[in-house]
This record gives sequence, C-alpha cells and structure tokens, in this order.
Amino acid sequence: MIYLPLALLFSTMILVTFKLFGKWKVELMPAVVTNYFVAGALGYLSAPTSFTFTGLPENIWFPFSLLTGFTLIFVFLFYGTSAQKVGVALTTVTSKMSVIIPVMLGFLIIGDRVNLLKIIGILLALLAFYFTFKKEEGYSFDRRQILFPALLFLGSGANDSVMKYAEHHYIGNDLVLYLATAFSVSMVFGVLILGGMLLLRKTKIHWKSILGGIALGTFNWYSTIFFINALRHMDVSFFIPVFNAALVTIAALVGFLAFKEKLRTINWMGIGLAVLAIVLIALA
Repeated sequence: MIYLPLALLFSTMILVTFKLFGKWKVELMPAVVTNYFVAGALGYLSAPTSFTFTGLPENIWFPFSLLTGFTLIFVFLFYGTSAQKVGVALTTVTSKMSVIIPVMLGFLIIGDRVNLLKIIGILLALLAFYFTFKKEEGYSFDRRQILFPALLFLGSGANDSVMKYAEHHYIGNDLVLYLATAFSVSMVFGVLILGGMLLLRKTKIHWKSILGGIALGTFNWYSTIFFINALRHMDVSFFIPVFNAALVTIAALVGFLAFKEKLRTINWMGIGLAVLAIVLIALA
C-alpha cells in the first residue's frame, strides 16, 4: 500500500516544481532536458534485467519507445507551461481526463468492450473539461491560455495511447527498460530543440535550470517507478481510479492553498465531474 501514497507524493511534486519554475523564473527547456537525462539515467540503473545500449534497437518495442520519447517531451513542456499559465489544479484535471483518448482507442483498435459506464464516463469527462475552464460572468480571462491545457490533453492522450498499444502487444516484462529508453529519446529531442533555441537566443542555461531539472527528473522517475510498483501489487481496477481521482483532488487543494489559485464554483464542479468520470472509466 506504501507505493500508492509515494506515487501520489512524487506526482504532486512534479506539478509543484513546474509551478515554482514560473515563480523563480527558471528557463523551462534546459530544465526539461536535464530532467530527462536524470530520469533516463535512474531508469537504466533501475532496470531489472541486464542489457547493452547497442542491443536496445533489437528489441521489438524499440520503435514505440522512439515515438513515446518524441511525444513525452512535448507533453512535459505543455505540462510545465500549463501549470504556470492556468494553474496546478486545471493542469492536472486536463492531464488525467486525457484517459478518454486511450479508452476510445481501446474500443476502436484493441477491441475493448463498450459498456454504459465507459460511455457515461467519457461524456462526463467532456462536460468536466467545459466546466473546468468556463469562467463566470465578469471574470477576466485570457482565452488563449486554454491552448496549453488543450495541447496537454491531446498530447497526453496520444502518449498514453502509444503506451497502451505497445504494452498490449510488445513490451512484456521490459517496461522499466522501455521507459528509460523513452526518457533518453526525449532527452535527445530536447537537446536538439534546446540547441536551436540557444542559437536563436530564445533561452539561456542557468544553474537554476540545471538544479531544477535534477529535482524534476528525480521526481519524474520515482513517480513513474512507484506507479509501476503500485500496479504490480494492487488490483488495477482499484488503483487507477483511486490514484487519478486522488491526484486531481490533491492538485486542486495544493493550487488553492499553496499558490492561491482562483477557482470559481463552476470550476470546482468541473473538477468534481472529472473525478467522477475518471472513476467510472477506470471501473468500467
């Protein structure tokens, strides 16, 4: 049972770190690249089976790790930007509601059963998305900021879909190695993007970015590994809804109490609907 609170703790720390990046003026791109270097290194050190780096491309799952790595870095960038722009609570809701994308993929490609609970859950998730980002009359809001959680929703859903498909068909017992490789691929893409940004003088590398990236990478890997261990020791139908619903609730409270994020009544309604939708989809 200890894996569940630890997974929640480190997942929450990722959101808090991103929020603090905005407050402390930490350059996001260098921090994210450092994060993936640290997460990838911790992943390879944690791999339960022996491997060689030259032998990694021979694994049947390797092409999917490339695709996962490509989507991961953009999702993480959207995650960080969204946390800074629209807040911790709304970012977490968006990220977790993206579960409807792999669920629908399961219907269409993998052949998962369609049932009433899943349909209700998907409809509630869409309604929750609307309520979460709807602002009450007279409240000033820059609608362009919705772009970041919207991209996070699509990117996170696409990434989860790739992972779901790869795990269903190819990964087997190599999940830790798969994730470490995906993190390393994200780092490579990040270095390329960072190099271009440095040439164009769009960003700078400061010690704050490196230290922030080290912290972020540590939280990122351990949230992942504790999540995996919780799945191995707990029933999936119990763990997934509890984890996602708890994380959305904790993020809402952290955003409200620690960062004084302003959530309107209708936003709290959206968060409540999101929790209910996540639970219904997972239980179905």
